[in-house]
Amino acid sequence: MDMFCRQCEQVTQGSGCVKMGTCGKSPEASNLQDLLVYALEGIAVYGKMARELGIKDKAVDRFLTEGLFATVTNVNFDPPRLEEMVRKAHAVKEQVKSSFLKAYREKEGKDFDGQLPKVVNWKPADTKNGLLEQSQAIGILSNPGLEEDNQSLRELLLYNLKGMAAYADHALLLGQENEMVNSFFCKGLAALTDETLTTCS
Repeated sequence: MDMFCRQCEQVTQGSGCVKMGTCGKSPEASNLQDLLVYALEGIAVYGKMARELGIKDKAVDRFLTEGLFATVTNVNFDPPRLEEMVRKAHAVKEQVKSSFLKAYREKEGKDFDGQLPKVVNWKPADTKNGLLEQSQAIGILSNPGLEEDNQSLRELLLYNLKGMAAYADHALLLGQENEMVNSFFCKGLAALTDETLTTCS
Protein backbone atom coordinates (compact mmCIF):
# COMPACT_ATOMS: atom_id res chain seq x y z
CA MET A 1 0.00 0.00 0.00
CA ASP A 2 1.57 3.30 -1.12
CA MET A 3 -0.83 5.50 0.86
CA PHE A 4 -4.13 5.33 2.67
CA CYS A 5 -6.72 8.09 2.52
CA ARG A 6 -10.49 7.93 2.95
CA GLN A 7 -11.33 11.43 4.08
CA CYS A 8 -13.54 12.51 1.17
CA GLU A 9 -16.47 11.39 -0.95
CA GLN A 10 -14.20 10.65 -3.94
CA VAL A 11 -12.58 7.72 -2.13
CA THR A 12 -11.85 4.68 -4.30
CA GLN A 13 -14.46 1.90 -4.01
CA GLY A 14 -15.78 3.53 -0.85
CA SER A 15 -12.94 2.09 1.21
CA GLY A 16 -9.81 4.16 0.64
CA CYS A 17 -7.28 5.36 -1.91
CA VAL A 18 -4.12 3.24 -1.67
CA LYS A 19 -2.16 3.91 -4.88
CA MET A 20 -3.12 7.47 -5.83
CA GLY A 21 -5.88 9.74 -4.64
CA THR A 22 -8.94 9.97 -6.90
CA CYS A 23 -8.58 13.69 -6.21
CA GLY A 24 -5.07 13.64 -7.68
CA LYS A 25 -3.17 13.51 -4.39
CA SER A 26 0.11 11.63 -4.69
CA PRO A 27 1.25 9.04 -2.14
CA GLU A 28 4.10 11.39 -1.24
CA ALA A 29 1.71 14.24 -0.44
CA SER A 30 -0.68 11.94 1.42
CA ASN A 31 2.05 10.48 3.61
CA LEU A 32 3.51 13.91 4.39
CA GLN A 33 0.01 15.09 5.34
CA ASP A 34 -0.28 12.14 7.75
CA LEU A 35 3.08 13.08 9.23
CA LEU A 36 2.01 16.71 9.55
CA VAL A 37 -1.09 15.68 11.53
CA TYR A 38 1.13 13.56 13.78
CA ALA A 39 3.46 16.52 14.37
CA LEU A 40 0.47 18.76 15.12
CA GLU A 41 -0.68 16.27 17.75
CA GLY A 42 2.65 16.75 19.53
CA ILE A 43 2.13 20.51 19.57
CA ALA A 44 -1.39 20.04 20.88
CA VAL A 45 -0.36 17.85 23.81
CA TYR A 46 1.89 20.60 25.14
CA GLY A 47 -0.49 23.33 23.96
CA LYS A 48 -3.38 21.88 25.95
CA MET A 49 -1.30 21.68 29.13
CA ALA A 50 0.07 25.18 28.55
CA ARG A 51 -3.47 26.53 28.20
CA GLU A 52 -4.38 24.90 31.50
CA LEU A 53 -1.65 27.08 33.03
CA GLY A 54 -3.00 30.17 31.28
CA ILE A 55 -0.42 30.25 28.48
CA LYS A 56 -1.77 31.04 25.02
CA ASP A 57 0.23 31.83 21.91
CA LYS A 58 -1.54 33.21 18.84
CA ALA A 59 1.29 32.12 16.54
CA VAL A 60 0.90 28.54 17.76
CA ASP A 61 -2.89 28.72 17.39
CA ARG A 62 -2.52 29.95 13.83
CA PHE A 63 0.00 27.28 12.94
CA LEU A 64 -2.34 24.54 14.20
CA THR A 65 -5.13 26.04 12.09
CA GLU A 66 -2.97 26.33 8.97
CA GLY A 67 -1.49 22.87 9.48
CA LEU A 68 -4.85 21.15 9.81
CA PHE A 69 -6.26 23.08 6.85
CA ALA A 70 -3.29 22.01 4.71
CA THR A 71 -4.36 18.37 5.13
CA VAL A 72 -7.91 18.86 3.82
CA THR A 73 -8.71 17.34 0.41
CA ASN A 74 -7.68 19.56 -2.54
CA VAL A 75 -5.99 22.21 -0.37
CA ASN A 76 -2.27 21.39 -0.40
CA PHE A 77 -0.77 18.60 -2.47
CA ASP A 78 2.68 20.23 -2.64
CA PRO A 79 5.26 17.87 -1.05
CA PRO A 80 7.99 20.53 -0.57
CA ARG A 81 5.54 22.82 1.23
CA LEU A 82 4.21 19.95 3.34
CA GLU A 83 7.76 18.93 4.25
CA GLU A 84 8.46 22.51 5.30
CA MET A 85 5.35 22.51 7.50
CA VAL A 86 6.33 19.20 9.12
CA ARG A 87 9.73 20.61 10.04
CA LYS A 88 8.21 23.84 11.30
CA ALA A 89 5.76 21.83 13.41
CA HIS A 90 8.66 20.25 15.27
CA ALA A 91 10.13 23.69 16.00
CA VAL A 92 6.75 24.97 17.19
CA LYS A 93 6.35 21.92 19.46
CA GLU A 94 9.74 22.58 21.05
CA GLN A 95 8.74 26.21 21.61
CA VAL A 96 5.43 25.27 23.28
CA LYS A 97 7.16 22.55 25.31
CA SER A 98 9.69 25.06 26.63
CA SER A 99 6.96 27.55 27.57
CA PHE A 100 4.94 24.87 29.34
CA LEU A 101 7.87 23.40 31.27
CA LYS A 102 8.97 26.85 32.43
CA ALA A 103 5.47 27.82 33.56
CA TYR A 104 4.96 24.49 35.31
CA ARG A 105 8.24 24.85 37.18
CA GLU A 106 7.32 28.37 38.28
CA LYS A 107 3.86 27.33 39.45
CA GLU A 108 4.65 23.97 41.07
CA GLY A 109 8.21 24.61 42.23
CA LYS A 110 9.43 21.42 40.55
CA ASP A 111 10.03 19.98 37.11
CA PHE A 112 7.16 18.34 35.26
CA ASP A 113 7.40 14.55 35.50
CA GLY A 114 4.03 13.45 34.18
CA GLN A 115 3.56 10.72 31.60
CA LEU A 116 3.11 11.89 28.03
CA PRO A 117 2.27 10.10 24.77
CA LYS A 118 5.15 9.04 22.53
CA VAL A 119 4.23 11.65 19.91
CA VAL A 120 5.87 14.39 22.01
CA ASN A 121 9.27 12.71 21.53
CA TRP A 122 8.99 12.49 17.75
CA LYS A 123 11.64 14.28 15.68
CA PRO A 124 11.62 14.69 11.91
CA ALA A 125 14.16 12.77 9.85
CA ASP A 126 16.86 14.80 8.12
CA THR A 127 15.76 13.98 4.58
CA LYS A 128 12.47 13.83 2.72
CA ASN A 129 12.94 10.10 2.14
CA GLY A 130 13.48 9.72 5.86
CA LEU A 131 10.24 11.57 6.55
CA LEU A 132 8.39 9.30 4.13
CA GLU A 133 9.78 6.27 5.96
CA GLN A 134 8.61 7.74 9.27
CA SER A 135 5.14 8.24 7.82
CA GLN A 136 4.73 4.48 7.41
CA ALA A 137 4.60 4.05 11.19
CA ILE A 138 1.81 6.56 11.78
CA GLY A 139 -1.58 7.36 10.28
CA ILE A 140 -5.07 6.03 10.78
CA LEU A 141 -4.15 2.39 10.16
CA SER A 142 -1.06 2.38 12.37
CA ASN A 143 -2.80 0.79 15.36
CA PRO A 144 -4.45 -2.44 14.14
CA GLY A 145 -5.35 -3.40 17.71
CA LEU A 146 -7.63 -0.39 18.11
CA GLU A 147 -11.29 -1.39 18.45
CA GLU A 148 -13.28 -0.50 15.30
CA ASP A 149 -15.76 1.92 16.91
CA ASN A 150 -12.93 3.65 18.75
CA GLN A 151 -11.01 3.99 15.48
CA SER A 152 -14.08 5.41 13.75
CA LEU A 153 -14.63 8.01 16.47
CA ARG A 154 -10.98 9.09 16.25
CA GLU A 155 -11.29 9.52 12.49
CA LEU A 156 -14.54 11.43 12.89
CA LEU A 157 -12.88 13.77 15.38
CA LEU A 158 -9.88 14.32 13.10
CA TYR A 159 -12.00 15.07 10.03
CA ASN A 160 -14.13 17.47 12.04
CA LEU A 161 -11.00 19.27 13.27
CA LYS A 162 -9.86 19.59 9.66
CA GLY A 163 -13.24 21.00 8.64
CA MET A 164 -13.20 23.48 11.51
CA ALA A 165 -9.71 24.53 10.48
CA ALA A 166 -10.89 25.37 6.97
CA TYR A 167 -13.42 27.85 8.34
CA ALA A 168 -11.02 29.12 11.01
CA ASP A 169 -8.33 29.74 8.39
CA HIS A 170 -10.75 31.74 6.24
CA ALA A 171 -11.83 33.71 9.30
CA LEU A 172 -8.18 34.52 10.05
CA LEU A 173 -7.86 36.04 6.59
CA LEU A 174 -10.71 38.36 7.57
CA GLY A 175 -9.03 39.24 10.86
CA GLN A 176 -11.27 37.07 13.03
CA GLU A 177 -10.46 34.21 15.39
CA ASN A 178 -12.25 32.43 18.19
CA GLU A 179 -10.59 31.35 21.44
CA MET A 180 -12.99 28.42 21.92
CA VAL A 181 -12.03 27.08 18.49
CA ASN A 182 -8.31 27.51 19.14
CA SER A 183 -8.66 25.76 22.49
CA PHE A 184 -10.59 22.87 20.93
CA PHE A 185 -7.90 22.30 18.30
CA CYS A 186 -5.48 21.56 21.16
CA LYS A 187 -8.01 19.51 23.10
CA GLY A 188 -9.13 17.49 20.08
CA LEU A 189 -5.69 16.77 18.66
CA ALA A 190 -4.37 15.85 22.10
CA ALA A 191 -7.30 13.43 22.53
CA LEU A 192 -6.17 11.58 19.41
CA THR A 193 -2.95 10.67 21.25
CA ASP A 194 -4.71 9.34 24.36
CA GLU A 195 -4.88 5.57 24.07
CA THR A 196 -6.91 5.32 27.28
CA LEU A 197 -9.93 6.97 25.63
CA THR A 198 -12.63 4.56 24.52
CA THR A 199 -16.18 4.81 23.20
CA CYS A 200 -17.28 4.87 26.85
CA SER A 201 -14.89 7.65 27.96
